[in-house]
Amino acid sequence: MPGDFGVFAPVFESAHGYLALLRLSSADCVDAVRLVRRCASADVDRADELGLLGDLNWRPTLVAAVAALFLPPDPRIATALWRRFDAGSWVVPQIAVVLSEVDPDFLTEARRRLEAHCPLDCAELQSLAMAERHTAAGPEGSAARSAKAAGSLQAVVSSLTPPPGWLSAVLASPDHQDLVSSDMDSGGRIALEWSGRMKDLRQQFEA
Repeated sequence: MPGDFGVFAPVFESAHGYLALLRLSSADCVDAVRLVRRCASADVDRADELGLLGDLNWRPTLVAAVAALFLPPDPRIATALWRRFDAGSWVVPQIAVVLSEVDPDFLTEARRRLEAHCPLDCAELQSLAMAERHTAAGPEGSAARSAKAAGSLQAVVSSLTPPPGWLSAVLASPDHQDLVSSDMDSGGRIALEWSGRMKDLRQQFEA
């Protein structure tokens, strides 16, 4: 992980800060999201958020993704989030959810990836030693990462009202069906559960 987290440093002072963001199901998740929101408000030029997204480790990626939900849309942030998605981050379900809200071109980008069966660029991960790779992005190989990415995008796009017309052709593709059926991490389920919990938390803050 980067040595300098900038204004987001308080989130990393203990594992509870970023770990609570992973599932949003622990008792301290409200405080963790509130802390990220407060830190994000101080990142005026988004430099620190972009710094977090410059590292492929899932922990700073997740913090930056949550921060994006509480700041105005920024094409630089969307591009960086897609780069982490395409690199096979362990938190692709959470990234997919955030991108659906912060990237005006989400459907175009999602369609391109789903129709291509979510090919990933794992060059950054492959450059790491095995132990570092496991810490940064989990134990999965390239095929499993693609399956998780496809399952996550499918779930997020399918949840939109109305779903886009092109989605039915994607879902009917045997290649796509084979791919998502091999998603052993259940990326789609994680994305939908995380999305629902984050929606509830954001409503609490806005009440």
